Amino acid sequence: MSVFKYLQGKIKNSTWRHAARKRKESRNQIEVFNAIEEGYIMLARILINENFDINCKNSSDESLLITLCRTSTNENEEKLCFVRFLLKEGASVLPKDKFGRTALYYAKRNGLRKISQELMS
Repeated sequence: MSVFKYLQGKIKNSTWRHAARKRKESRNQIEVFNAIEEGYIMLARILINENFDINCKNSSDESLLITLCRTSTNENEEKLCFVRFLLKEGASVLPKDKFGRTALYYAKRNGLRKISQELMS
């Protein structure tokens, strides 16, 4: 079994799958958000294809950048590269979640210094 299939199966069987049925997002969007929340950043990057709406939001009104910054407490090169990838693909840093907070807010709150700098540039 490939690593990709293993991780995809792990996400599909997670508790997030049940909550996803109530959401209006596409299955691919749900899998990308779940991968980010579970910490599988490379899987999320693989799942993003040319037809993917890079500025989509989940049921909590979070963008991909917000989800990454909210769920991350440690900063590493993989996450920084993913942020750069999202920004290069046209992700906006301006959206706010249902609490009125941006990705930059969560990045600063969680001590993600390099990601904060990347979001501000």
